[in-house]
Amino acid sequence: MKHLFHFVLLLSFGLLAGCKTNSTSSTPTTFDGSPVTIGTGSANSWIKTDASGKVTSVGVTISDAALASIGTRDSMFELPAPSGVSSIFKSIALDYATHDPAPYNKPHIDPHFFLIVMAARMGIMSGMDGMMPMNMMMPSGYTTDSMSEMMMGVHWMDTTASEYHGTPFQCAFDYGFSMGNLVFYETMCDKASLDGHKVISNTIRQPMMMNGMTMSMPSSYAVTYDANAKVTNIELDGFAQMNFSSLNSFFELYE
Repeated sequence: MKHLFHFVLLLSFGLLAGCKTNSTSSTPTTFDGSPVTIGTGSANSWIKTDASGKVTSVGVTISDAALASIGTRDSMFELPAPSGVSSIFKSIALDYATHDPAPYNKPHIDPHFFLIVMAARMGIMSGMDGMMPMNMMMPSGYTTDSMSEMMMGVHWMDTTASEYHGTPFQCAFDYGFSMGNLVFYETMCDKASLDGHKVISNTIRQPMMMNGMTMSMPSSYAVTYDANAKVTNIELDGFAQMNFSSLNSFFELYE
């Protein structure tokens, strides 16, 4: 989440992780995307499937060298998608932000997991976007300033999270919308916490789906560190299909 001062765009147009069934393996499998150079290090995307081919998690891996040499300017890196697996996710951007409002006003790393292709993302402009989320009601406490970020959309933030109540920010989860449509999931992680190899995990509060809509939603996120490989993993986990009956009294709020 940020106002971009500098783009480093390494475009990719493949499919990434998701929650559809794949028939490529009868055992749990990890699919890795090609690495992208960041400073003197690298980062890559990946997805994991269970024995039935169902995607269980999607994430990014960032090397210690990349974190140490990422620089001081806001940046966006496009991570090529793994091949051989189908997905609801169409692209992933790894952002480095330094100038966000409080409580996120310190350098942080933000993987954006997009549900739309790059061509659609390029049509998202910066400016006011007051459209409310369609076909869903956000959890209590989620709020937005209705400002769209170029190539991203509008961020909805959880003001019940601990960083809004006196605890220093370490990691957070945002939903992203453009013109009322859900377009990304985002994890935001304090760079100092990543540099310190902190292990972080949390549940993700779920929106109420409406009008019989079905969506694949992650139920948790996690940050882990591999000391042998000297890399940090940031991931979304626990994907499940959510299908709720029509709730007309709520749905009318978003028409």
